[in-house]
Amino acid sequence: MSHTLMFDCRWANQLTNTKCEYEKSVLRQITGHHLMTLIAETPLDASVSLQDPKTPSVKVAAALNAALGGGPTPTMVALGARINAFDVVHVTDFIMICMHATLLFGVVEFLFDEVEPKAIVRQFELVHTRTRTWVCRKTDTLLLVQVGCIECSLWWAGDADNVRVIKPDFMQIRTG
Repeated sequence: MSHTLMFDCRWANQLTNTKCEYEKSVLRQITGHHLMTLIAETPLDASVSLQDPKTPSVKVAAALNAALGGGPTPTMVALGARINAFDVVHVTDFIMICMHATLLFGVVEFLFDEVEPKAIVRQFELVHTRTRTWVCRKTDTLLLVQVGCIECSLWWAGDADNVRVIKPDFMQIRTG
């Protein structure tokens, strides 16, 4: 996209509001016009997909085949994945997963694409529930999750095995 501004007769009108400067008015109109053009040309992408996918190296493909039990070979790998129109998760993010009406927690270990985007997630078990936080403990379980099942990434603190996770706003119980 060119960064030059197109100046046509639409911007040559007289300024009727004398309380503002002509140059600022024209710049506002041009900026508004360009933003509307961008919005009209690029619809919001809400599809679940890998971000900046790459073909896996031979070593990574072999490791993934071993981890997946020799199923279909992953065609692409990535460090990030779009889970909806507004959210992206990355490798090492602590995430909340909704599977079969059950909430699961884990850390993204790997993102790849066979037919649809999937993630290998290290599961954490829920130990305590508080008003605004969860306390979770690391397990040895690895989950294979469709990226579309990931609800959101979460803020967390703690050591490698035990973490305290802040509940997302839509799940917090407001008190007081």
